[in-house]
Amino acid sequence: MATQKRRTTLAQAGHAESARQIGFLIRKFYQKNQAIWQALCVDDQMTSVQSAALSVVQRDGPCSLTALGRAAAMDPATTRGVVERLRVRGMISLIGDATDKRKVIVQLEQPARDYLAAMATAMPRIAEATLEPLNPAECVALEYLLLKVTAAD
Repeated sequence: MATQKRRTTLAQAGHAESARQIGFLIRKFYQKNQAIWQALCVDDQMTSVQSAALSVVQRDGPCSLTALGRAAAMDPATTRGVVERLRVRGMISLIGDATDKRKVIVQLEQPARDYLAAMATAMPRIAEATLEPLNPAECVALEYLLLKVTAAD
């Protein structure tokens, strides 16, 4: 009910056009971030989604495909595709779970560790370049708002 009231209030205030463009603005922001990613990534074959998957395994340790997908915000089909591409590149290996034969566990291999170490300095630069037009308070506000609107996911 509060969301509907907020939408009505925006429309009544003459901001209906801005409210309808949020997807467009998010897409432009994402495209900007991806262009910066491609320019600063140390591996021109790596995507940001693949890098996120490697980061999850580095942070959490070996994990199931399901856990990886949830932690990296990927649907099952995307998770399988990302994992397969990383496996083919020798970045990860897949092993059977010792307690549940149905589970496949993803673990990092040395090339992934090397890649993540090399990206340790690039990641903050990517974030800084993406947020460059914002002042520090706006950066905090943007992060807060992004966390708020994605909290239900």
